[in-house]
Amino acid sequence: RFTTLDTRVIEDARLSWAARGVLAYLLSRPDNWRVLAKDLQRRGDLGRDGVYGVLRELREAGYIRFQRIRDLAGRVTGACYFVSEE
Repeated sequence: RFTTLDTRVIEDARLSWAARGVLAYLLSRPDNWRVLAKDLQRRGDLGRDGVYGVLRELREAGYIRFQRIRDLAGRVTGACYFVSEE
């Protein structure tokens, strides 16, 4: 198994080494894979705050889009992360 990544992702100086690694991992997952912070915590050594910090860093750099899911009454019922190379 292998993953092909655009070199610009790996060389993006805006990102920390941790963010580059997490992004490479997320981009290697199947298209229908769900990003779960708890799962990332178990797979790595960043801890809860570290994982959320990296996810925020990736959002600010534009690699992740975060969307809250609301019911008809407007209450938050969940959230989705959308990951892309661009």
